[in-house]
Amino acid sequence: MVSNIWHNMFMINESIQEDQYIVMPNHLHSIVLIVKDNADTLGNYIGRFKSYTTHLYNSQFQHDDKLDKLLWQRNYYDHIIINEVSLLKIRDYIANNPARWFLDKENPNRTRKDDLEEWIESL
Repeated sequence: MVSNIWHNMFMINESIQEDQYIVMPNHLHSIVLIVKDNADTLGNYIGRFKSYTTHLYNSQFQHDDKLDKLLWQRNYYDHIIINEVSLLKIRDYIANNPARWFLDKENPNRTRKDDLEEWIESL
C-alpha cells in the first residue's frame, strides 16, 4: 500500500520526480527531485502522503487505536544533495538499506551504529 501510494504521488504531480526509494518495516527512504520552480514544498507533499496513507490504512484494516496516532512519525528528515558523490552514496544507502536493517536507527533491535548512516547525517 505505502509503496503504491508513494509511487503514484509522482505520477500525478509534474513538479516532482522520484529518483529512488525503499519502503522499510517502519519508515521509507527516498530521493525526491523537485523539477519545477512552482513546485509545492516538500513538506506539503510529505504531509499529503502521510495523511492519505493513514486515512487509507485506518479505513481498510482492523488495528489497535494507538496506531491512529503512531502510523507515521511527526516530522521527516530531509537533506539537500549537493554533488554526484553524495548522490551515489545515498542511492547506495537506499538500495542496501533492507540488508542493513539490523543497523538502522529506526530498528528497535538495532545491534550497532551504521557508519554510512552517520556519514549521511554529517553532511
